[in-house]
Amino acid sequence: MAGSGYKDFTTGEVLTASDVQDYLMDQSVMVFASSSARSSAIPSPTEGMVTYLSDDDAVEYYDGSDWTALAGALASAAISDTPTGTYTDAGIDYAYFSFTATGTFTVTAAGFIDVLIVAGGGGGGHSADGNRGGGGGAGGSKYLTNVYVPATTITATVGGGGTGAASNASVGSRSGLNYPILFMMGGGKGGQSSSILGQNGGSGGGGRYFAAGGQPFVGIGNAGGTASSSVGGGGGGAGGAGASGASGGAGGAGQAITITGSSVTYAAGGPGSTNTAGTANRGNGGGGGASGNGGNGGSGIVIVRVKV
Repeated sequence: MAGSGYKDFTTGEVLTASDVQDYLMDQSVMVFASSSARSSAIPSPTEGMVTYLSDDDAVEYYDGSDWTALAGALASAAISDTPTGTYTDAGIDYAYFSFTATGTFTVTAAGFIDVLIVAGGGGGGHSADGNRGGGGGAGGSKYLTNVYVPATTITATVGGGGTGAASNASVGSRSGLNYPILFMMGGGKGGQSSSILGQNGGSGGGGRYFAAGGQPFVGIGNAGGTASSSVGGGGGGAGGAGASGASGGAGGAGQAITITGSSVTYAAGGPGSTNTAGTANRGNGGGGGASGNGGNGGSGIVIVRVKV
């Protein structure tokens, strides 16, 4: 059973068997429902005290001036910035911080965060000579939980989508955090007349004119589709490979993530032969050109979540 928390023993009080069991045997670490409950029970802690907080699943020690999370203990990081939103899931309160452009956040007490990193999607390849362009690959996407961060200012880098300009489609740009160093690579560009192979990336771009799609970086995304003579292959997505041109060149499926309290799909591949632009802040690949330029890839996003 869980321990009984903290008790002040007075001079002359009998130490009963239940006291020994509840306050000594059942807890070498004092257990509290929250930090406020701990503060009420221990208004003047002494250096070296160790406690467990049930609401945050956090083990903390008193260093003489403040309660500090033990390295490796599950604890919410204290972030001084204003959250984008808050919500409750399964009885746990969360706050999240969405970065749709590069910015910083300040961690005031070391702890653990959950983070979603989505890079920019690749641009779709252009159409020429009746042969349509390949779809851009989705930006690399990764959802990580319980990532330890120190008390410091951290930069969240948000990558832009690649362009679908004629003869000059480009890959998406990377997104990530500078501490700890976590980055996802941008999506590969779709095949075009000057380079008919889909390019490698977070997910590979679709090929053009019988050419193969690009390959993903290991463990991140999926490959782009192979083109037929006139239909470009679809770009790969976080949830699946791009379709071949003979099958219509559909982009690979994205991946549904619930980090903001609602399920949102990120990092879908761009379809071949459509000219459509990838969705901003979703990391989607741009559509390959049906006539003229391909579509631009969608920009990425970084979302940080903590318990509150």
